Amino acid sequence: MHAFALEYDNENDVREEYKRLTQKMGLTGEFGVRSVDGKWRLEVVSERDLGEAALAKFRGRIIEA
Repeated sequence: MHAFALEYDNENDVREEYKRLTQKMGLTGEFGVRSVDGKWRLEVVSERDLGEAALAKFRGRIIEA
C-alpha cells in the first residue's frame, strides 16, 4: 500500500483527477476529498505501491507521500 495526498486549487480539479486516477489509471484503494484552508485535498491509500515516476504524473501538488 502507498498513502499520499494531492492538493488542488478548486473542487472541480480534484474531482477530475479522482476520475483520471480510478478510470484511466485503474488505481484502487481508499480515496478522500476535503477542503483545507481554501484548497482541496485528495487523500489516497492505494492498494499498490507507486514509484516516484508515477507520482510525478499526478496533476496536483504532492503534500504527503
